[in-house]
Amino acid sequence: MLSLILKKAAAITNREAGVLPQEKCELIGRICDEILEGKLDDQFPLVVWQTGSGTQSNMNVNEVIAYRAHVVNGGSLLDEKKAVHPNDDVNKSQSSNDTFPTAMHIAAYKALVEVTIPGIRKLRDTLAAKAKEFMHVVKLAVLI
Repeated sequence: MLSLILKKAAAITNREAGVLPQEKCELIGRICDEILEGKLDDQFPLVVWQTGSGTQSNMNVNEVIAYRAHVVNGGSLLDEKKAVHPNDDVNKSQSSNDTFPTAMHIAAYKALVEVTIPGIRKLRDTLAAKAKEFMHVVKLAVLI
């Protein structure tokens, strides 16, 4: 879930901006890492077919992060006040209208860096090796 990379980055940025305490930033980051490891997959029951802004998914992510952070911090889900708030802390300075396009940009970047660029390098290197391997082969050309 690329939105978790965004949530963790937003928490770090908000901490650096002085609007999110260090402890909450660390909790949010820790929970994002847990989710990325697949430890909370069962907490995301939403289908992919949603409204264009992705509000349901964005808020689902915010709530899972906040409530898991509260439990990790020693709290109970039954506590009225939680250590981390889904909107005020996790979603701080974000909009669903921005998080989904940003996650798509992250996906495009990852595809370029992890698949496209290595593939192009491999193609370049393979063509260079073949050019060197067959450099001394006499070739015929027919002009019509």
